[in-house]
Amino acid sequence: ERVAMGMDKYIEGDIVIDKEERIVRDKTNEEFQEMVSSFEINQTCPLYGTKVPFAGGEVGKMEEAILDSYGLTKADFEVPKMPRLGSHGLRRAMRFQVWDASAKATDDGVMCEFSIDKGSYATAVLREVMKKDVY
Repeated sequence: ERVAMGMDKYIEGDIVIDKEERIVRDKTNEEFQEMVSSFEINQTCPLYGTKVPFAGGEVGKMEEAILDSYGLTKADFEVPKMPRLGSHGLRRAMRFQVWDASAKATDDGVMCEFSIDKGSYATAVLREVMKKDVY
């Protein structure tokens, strides 16, 4: 649902991070929007766990509703008998930039090369290029 609201839009309550994955605070909505538009910051989505913060406003309500729809709470990510198996959770950028991209035909198909930031998923890029699920 958050993606449908616009990948290039700051929505009040979004938790945003900079390129070093630090949370950015204390900006006006207009400043946040400018920074999102220029890729200085990115909105985030939760990878659920016991300590992951929910966004504020409508976005946070959507994040909580996802857990509710599965009958889960943050506490369900604890494994008291084996704490290392539990998850504190974290937030990841909803989008990322691709650079140094190229593709060339080979005898075996297509060779794609590209660069992305750490923590980004190359399979997400390939899924967009191939328009198929990639595992």
